[in-house]
Amino acid sequence: MRYLVLLLAAAAVAPELPAQRRLASYVRRAFDYRAVEIGLVGGPNRNSVTGAGPIEPRFRGMLGGFASVRLGDGLRLRPELLVSGKQVAIDTDIVDPCQPGPCPLPFVETETTAITWVEAPLLLEYRFDPIGRGRLAPKIYGGPFMAIRISCSLSVTQVPRSSGDRLVRSCATDNTGGTRFNNGDAGFVIGGGIGTGSVGIGLRWTRSLVEMAPFQLNGTSRLIGAKQSTLAATLEFATRLW
Repeated sequence: MRYLVLLLAAAAVAPELPAQRRLASYVRRAFDYRAVEIGLVGGPNRNSVTGAGPIEPRFRGMLGGFASVRLGDGLRLRPELLVSGKQVAIDTDIVDPCQPGPCPLPFVETETTAITWVEAPLLLEYRFDPIGRGRLAPKIYGGPFMAIRISCSLSVTQVPRSSGDRLVRSCATDNTGGTRFNNGDAGFVIGGGIGTGSVGIGLRWTRSLVEMAPFQLNGTSRLIGAKQSTLAATLEFATRLW
């Protein structure tokens, strides 16, 4: 009788062993499937605008964090949160009207617009297999972004008239010629890079689809109707949560 009970117990348990192994395999795969990375990304950027007259691009930078969630083989979802500074300058040659006689020398007035944004890109990232036998693997990514403006300033310099003296004012000040800058921005990001998984370098292009200054109350500005275009070199550090 005891042997019969043991045989029945073994028969009952035996079919469950493959099922248990399959269940454990599914759990392991699901656990790996949801592997999440977090990290920091930043670097210098070169800012310009489209849809405007002659503009002098300027360099600033961006810094922020990201998360990367695996969606499938090589495919990942990558939300980011960045603080990004963008700056452009406009040079204007000015000649004061004067009566016959000694006239003041012409001078160049440079108006620099600096805007800081909090940007939230939502990117799809694809990672290729490592190159050769090394750990370096290329990747590409792209997706939309939205942004909120957190600061804006205008600085004006005149050379040689004021010997380089600089006037700085907020974009919200009434004496800025009436230019009204948008509080928000949106567009798309595309880029790529190469890295080891924990450290990587890359290049990205951010293109705004929203006018940075839709109108002004008086005067004329080359920035009216212009849209931002930013090229950035990036360095990132990441670690895996599980």
